[in-house]
Amino acid sequence: GFGFSIITPSATKAVMIATPKKKRAFSMGFTQSGFGLGGILGASVLPLLGEKLGWRLAIQIAAAFILLTGLFVYRLYHEQKEIRSVLDTPEDQKGKKESFKNHFRSIFMHKSLFRMCMMGLLFGIIEGAILAHFVIFLSEDLKMSRIAAGLGLAILHLGGMFGLLGWGAFSDRLISIDRRLSLFLIGLSAGMMYLFFGLCLHYVAVSQTIIFILTFLFGFLELGWSGVYYTTVGEIAGSTKAGMSTGLALFFTRIGMLVAPPIFGLIADANGYYMYSWVIFGFIIIAISTLFLWKNE
Repeated sequence: GFGFSIITPSATKAVMIATPKKKRAFSMGFTQSGFGLGGILGASVLPLLGEKLGWRLAIQIAAAFILLTGLFVYRLYHEQKEIRSVLDTPEDQKGKKESFKNHFRSIFMHKSLFRMCMMGLLFGIIEGAILAHFVIFLSEDLKMSRIAAGLGLAILHLGGMFGLLGWGAFSDRLISIDRRLSLFLIGLSAGMMYLFFGLCLHYVAVSQTIIFILTFLFGFLELGWSGVYYTTVGEIAGSTKAGMSTGLALFFTRIGMLVAPPIFGLIADANGYYMYSWVIFGFIIIAISTLFLWKNE
């Protein structure tokens, strides 16, 4: 967990420095989609290696591959270190001389960044609740087999990977307006999908194929937020503070992921099914997303 925590801030700052502004959200989404792709490949390949070679050797092979990949990225990115970001302003140059304490204080007191942290908390709630309970929802409420429910979770992640690219491209096209409008639309669509899953699927019987299609759409709309979100955080903070700002935003996101699952499950246990969990969370998500857009006008 400690090692994994440095990846997102570092990747965000790297993308901010090396990518033109008009392509930044798509590039960030492409970067974030690598997490999902790596998870799919790891979940598919490592168990096979474990059966053939033993789990210790399988882990050692994975660790060696990670080290080689890190070395490759370091060498490749090091060769492009002369690329200058459009955010590399005189203010950023001045900011490089600030101490860590002043950096953190200025970030925490920045109103726009603080609102972004609150939005990150919301996205953590959105993602944490669905990832923790979606398989149980499919198997218990919709009466799908465990294999089909597991396939549904994979389809959800697949939709999220495409969502990262789709929302990134969409945000880049709206850059002349405000990237925060994209974040509002992501939050609004997520809230609407929560309501749809809570109300429509509870009362209307649909085929398994339709459920899988809706699951892909759910993943596309809900799990594709991180590319646009971390791009917005980095642009607000500036290139010199992008890493630290992303780390702070990631802290709030992780809080949401920790808090949401037990509350979501508690509501379901109190009623015997997930309908009220979806509906209550859906209204909360829509309300907070609307407040976020209103506060930024």
